[in-house]
Formats: sequence, C-alpha cells, structure tokens
Amino acid sequence: MGALRRHGESGDERVAERAAAGDDRHLLHRLRIAGALCSAGGVLLATLMIVFYALPYRAATGDNPQQLLSGELLLSLACGFVLIACGMVARWGIVRGL
Repeated sequence: MGALRRHGESGDERVAERAAAGDDRHLLHRLRIAGALCSAGGVLLATLMIVFYALPYRAATGDNPQQLLSGELLLSLACGFVLIACGMVARWGIVRGL
C-alpha cells in the first residue's frame, strides 16, 4: 500500500518521493500510459465528431459538399487537437520531470 501520508504532504510530494526512492519504473509506465490515452482520446474524439456531427450536419443543411472546411468540421478538429496537445504536453512533462 505504501507509506503512510505525513501531515501536510501533498500528492506531488509523494510522487516525487516514490520516484526518488527507485520505484520510478512502474510510476513512469503508468504516467506514460495516461499521456498516450489522452492523445488517443483526442484522435477518437475528433474522428467521432466528424463522422457523427459534422458530416451529418452538412448533409442535413444541404451545404456545398465541395467546401471542405466548414465551422462544424473545424470545431471537431479543434476539440481533438486540444486533447492531443494536452497528452503531448503531459508526456513531455513526465519525461522531462522524472
């Protein structure tokens, strides 16, 4: 279970303490997976929003199908790219910090 938490000790201090104690291999693996899942979630979100939101909306309103960049498509891509960027920043911080 780990050591008991000392009074006033934050979660970040415990993570840093475990990493310094040599238990960083398992911790790094779990943190890297979290960053990768965030990025994969961004790709999945963008794909699902394009397929189930942007394209049906375009078909229902009768917009020009040759116009590639509509507002809905840009919104779908932006939502996914934000999550992908967060996952990349998390991965960069994990690799650089530990």
